[in-house]
Amino acid sequence: MRRLLLLALAACYQPAAPTCTGSVIVLAEDINYSSSSIGSIDPATGVATMLSGGTTLNDPVLATSGLRNFVISRKTPEVVYEIDHCGHSGEQHSAMAQDEIAAGLDANPQDVAVDDTGALWIARLGIPSVLITSPLQTVDLSAFDSDGNPDMTAVKIVGKNAFVALSRLNPYPESHQTSQVVVLDTDTKKLVTTISLAGHNPVQMVVAAGKIWLAEPGNFSDAAEVAAGVETIDPLRMDHDMVLSEATLGASVLQVAASVTCAAAIVADSTAVNATSLVSFAPDGTHLSQPVLSTPGFLLRGLMWTSDATPRLLVGDATNAGGTFYVHVFSADAQTCALTKVADWAMPNMPALAFAD
Repeated sequence: MRRLLLLALAACYQPAAPTCTGSVIVLAEDINYSSSSIGSIDPATGVATMLSGGTTLNDPVLATSGLRNFVISRKTPEVVYEIDHCGHSGEQHSAMAQDEIAAGLDANPQDVAVDDTGALWIARLGIPSVLITSPLQTVDLSAFDSDGNPDMTAVKIVGKNAFVALSRLNPYPESHQTSQVVVLDTDTKKLVTTISLAGHNPVQMVVAAGKIWLAEPGNFSDAAEVAAGVETIDPLRMDHDMVLSEATLGASVLQVAASVTCAAAIVADSTAVNATSLVSFAPDGTHLSQPVLSTPGFLLRGLMWTSDATPRLLVGDATNAGGTFYVHVFSADAQTCALTKVADWAMPNMPALAFAD
């Protein structure tokens, strides 16, 4: 799968003092992806405090659920690490049961969510079952695709319901058939309902502004598919709506972020490099902007709104600017959602993904 990331002064990166005052956790990877580091950014100053030393994480991604923060190593070792608001690692959880490890399976964990008992639900792209900790168990979803693996990409829990995104790539990695979200009762682990999505290949889900938002790129080689785009699910009524189709966007959606008043998406073109851009729009799909920020390759790598009274949009950029990389900060017009860049926060290496604590 494609990797995904996140002004003041556009100055060269200067290491911060060894304190942690940030409320935005950031994962930064070396330019050759050989190592990564975790830390936090102070949203008041834009100063990043990175923990010393590279990690052994392999193809890492961040996740947050139930006010708990995690970093997932998607390749060997396939482990979910819990981290505090500074990025320090605490308890760790294998993404596989012992029999799966013994069988040499490749779990490729993609996302994690926390239920009201504190148990973790881990969505795994390579194994057709959701892994649940405490007590350790799995929920088999192999029946949801004829090839035996429905290709789980994300999991979110709202109340007593776990929403699990199934891309259903068949033949893998092509997206031709209807993608689904299965809803499981977190107490009984039984199926509540199945939502057949309007868009194909949901690669990301985020809970914001009372909805579950899905980024659905379909096939990256085609940037004009009708069955792809930005879709939302109402977690109470279980209905869903295509907010913006890929045909309208003219690009494949990689990531989406929403506040109560505005939304934004990182999109990619259909060229061999899948060059990325940033667009904004109102939560109902109106006021779609032209690209606000564009890159020559697959370089925009993270997206989030801050929790300020007037939210700001943070966008990670893997463009190498003389050895420095930036998190771009935008304000949004409350009426039109038009974005204006207000700062560039310097990073020591590529910011990969970020989220609010």
